[in-house]
Amino acid sequence: KVQEILQEYKSLQDIIAILGMDELSEEDKLTVARARRLQRFLSQPFSVAEVFTGKPGRFVDLETSIKSFNRIIDGELDDLPENAFYMVGDTDEAVARAKEMAMATADPAEMEEAGAVNAERRDIDFVLELKDYLGQLEAAEEAGESKTAVLG
Repeated sequence: KVQEILQEYKSLQDIIAILGMDELSEEDKLTVARARRLQRFLSQPFSVAEVFTGKPGRFVDLETSIKSFNRIIDGELDDLPENAFYMVGDTDEAVARAKEMAMATADPAEMEEAGAVNAERRDIDFVLELKDYLGQLEAAEEAGESKTAVLG
């Protein structure tokens, strides 16, 4: 079934190049989208390619691979972006990567609502605490106190 979808996508590429995606039927658009996900998913991280990709290789058993391909073919993961399927071992990883991608592109208000850490605010707080601490150290040195009295 994977080969059939990829072959159908290959035959549609000429039509896409000439007329564009808008001229395809809804069924053909779905075939194209799934084929592109399958292509990305076929880039599973292999141990032998670790030197070139920088990503550690993964061993995925045959049963898990077949289940993952079936999930893509059956359309269970049509709502995930194509890039989520690149260099993952199974579709559960693709789902996790899609969530990471969504968090990375979310606006700050959405991130706070989702409970994500606002790194910029944390950095500002750290700088303010550090400035206060350095001020205490300077004051202690001027008063002739030891640094351990400030630290304690």
